[in-house]
Amino acid sequence: MEEGLTPIRIQFKHIDFNGDFDLYSELHNAVKTATASLKSSIEPKKDDFSCLSSENVFLNGKIFEDTTTYKNNKLCPYVLILDGWDELSLAQSQTFKDRIDKVLATVKKNLITSNDKSKVKIIVTGRSTEDVTKDSNFITPNTKILTIKPLNPKSLNDLFDNIVKHSQYPDPAKIKEEIKSIIEAYTEYFNSRTEQELINKHYEAIGTPLLAALVLKLALNEDYQLKELFNNPTDLYRSLADLTVEYGGRDEKAFDKIKNNIIYAASNQKMDLRSLLREIAIAISILGKESISSYELETRLLHPENNISTQVEDIIKEDSISRLYALFYFKAGHKSYGCEFIHKSFREYFFAEALIVKLIQAGSDLKINNNEETKIKHFEKISCILAPRWLTPEINNHVKNLIEYHINRSDEEKLEIWEITRDWLADYFVWWADKEHMTPQMYLDRRGEAQTEPPFVEELAQETRPYDYEKNKLPKITDYISLDSHLGDSVFQLNCYVHAYIAEKQLSLANIELSKWSWENSNQCHKHQWNVKIEGQNFTVFGFIGSETFKKNENDYLLNYFARINSTPGRPQGMAPLSYFMHLINLSGVDLSYARLDDVSLNYASLNYARLDFARLDYASLDHARLDNVSLDYVFYLTLKQIESAYIYDSTKLPIYIWEQMGADENERQEYFEKLIKNSPPPQDFLDIDDFDDI
Repeated sequence: MEEGLTPIRIQFKHIDFNGDFDLYSELHNAVKTATASLKSSIEPKKDDFSCLSSENVFLNGKIFEDTTTYKNNKLCPYVLILDGWDELSLAQSQTFKDRIDKVLATVKKNLITSNDKSKVKIIVTGRSTEDVTKDSNFITPNTKILTIKPLNPKSLNDLFDNIVKHSQYPDPAKIKEEIKSIIEAYTEYFNSRTEQELINKHYEAIGTPLLAALVLKLALNEDYQLKELFNNPTDLYRSLADLTVEYGGRDEKAFDKIKNNIIYAASNQKMDLRSLLREIAIAISILGKESISSYELETRLLHPENNISTQVEDIIKEDSISRLYALFYFKAGHKSYGCEFIHKSFREYFFAEALIVKLIQAGSDLKINNNEETKIKHFEKISCILAPRWLTPEINNHVKNLIEYHINRSDEEKLEIWEITRDWLADYFVWWADKEHMTPQMYLDRRGEAQTEPPFVEELAQETRPYDYEKNKLPKITDYISLDSHLGDSVFQLNCYVHAYIAEKQLSLANIELSKWSWENSNQCHKHQWNVKIEGQNFTVFGFIGSETFKKNENDYLLNYFARINSTPGRPQGMAPLSYFMHLINLSGVDLSYARLDDVSLNYASLNYARLDFARLDYASLDHARLDNVSLDYVFYLTLKQIESAYIYDSTKLPIYIWEQMGADENERQEYFEKLIKNSPPPQDFLDIDDFDDI
């Protein structure tokens, strides 16, 4: 600014993509939206915001035709900063790529391609995604791409020194030892990562200044395994939540000053702070946004007398060093915005945690009343948070890790609840697969006449409508097909997680190694569950049955289920079942032709007699997967490493390009194939199930 350039910051979340998209009108409206919050939080001087009264503060693009001299170059004096592409609203029916392409293409057309009067500098920021950095036409060979990488060990150590320098800790010697331990653990983690893994979104939170400071506080309070925290972001967030929510996100001394604010306001409604964080995360996620107005939040939480936005705002007003590592839940906000997590990763974690709590609650209720009414009540309750949006990879990773964490630490009583939840989830999938939520329900009125009531999906659609919306303008709701797709994707993955981790826990309790897993003695006990007997112990796993297995003429439904999920574009991981976790699943005889099995984890799965014609298997994990009577002739991107990790049989047909990868003669190939067969357990003898239709 001192050299004559003026930045103009536009937040993506303030850009409206509905209807016709006019760049300068939308930029003007985005400035008005951001300025409205500023006006509510300060006392502006007269005429401070007078420019906003004009029809368009950008003068329909005229300001970008101005020029100034900057370092001997003729440039436009205004630098346009488009901030936070990852905070684009997910509420519209368009995919993320469609929305980001729309705005960037318009910016490029108006300010770069068609602007021959001035050279405009543009800065675009957000979480790293190939939708912008690789696949977008906005990027040119001359575009400079800067990535914020995790702190290196020296920078982390310097940060800790600065925090300690400006803080008052009673035991400097302990602090020094803890910092040394953290740096050693982090150095080992940092040096073991490849360049790509360091910038991978799975590790993006590790090594950021905010979380580094939080980890320091964590280390000073509890004896955690720091190496585990560095390698598992879910454990880090869970541990931080365990540490901080007891005192309302503050340290113990500061808690006394604000105990009458949000904690007690929430407690009066039988909701502790952690529950409140979960519910706020759900409310924001359902709307597909990163912030929620006070009216919207209070309406959804059903107790507006709490004045939640004021409570949150009061908590984060105090300016001190403790704010860095203790008051990390919400951004300092204004009345019109209500609540916004200081980083979306916190919202993602607390949404996942909320889902786990609801799963456990379903199992607990069914333990008391295991009837159809209780089952359906929880189907509908959880559908209200799963159906509105896709589960993002970050949320999915937290859900998977939390399920594993809770199941592995369950005693006999808690494990029983998880087993009930597992069986309920199998019924939940049947409920979705049979389209019960899409079907109008019949009932008899008091005169005995048949009547209909709307399908439950209509209630799900209502969940996605905002309560706080512009007057005389209809709010958007999510369509029925999208709700069905989102729900099916989530319920399928939850079944895979819970079934697999309970089976692994039970194997551990029975002192049976996972490597001894066998499908020899298995029978179907539910439409989508199989009972597997190993060393006299019974284990229940998720699965499907295909027509190839028993030579029957039933239709194969799994591909149809995936087609229903894929009928809505925009699944963050790609087309289902891409990136699914399907450990210990029975897919015997299932038709998976043309399926996207990229990056799918099929460890210890049974794929016997499955059809995989033209399926993609790049980066799929096949450790100990059974491939008896499977033709792999026409699969794509299979590697020798995948083949060597799976169970191969004389009836398994390998693609020609596998042998070409070896570069060996025919005798060497045969010897290699026989070695693979020798390392596999005996072929599986399938049971003929005559009463399949009765299951």
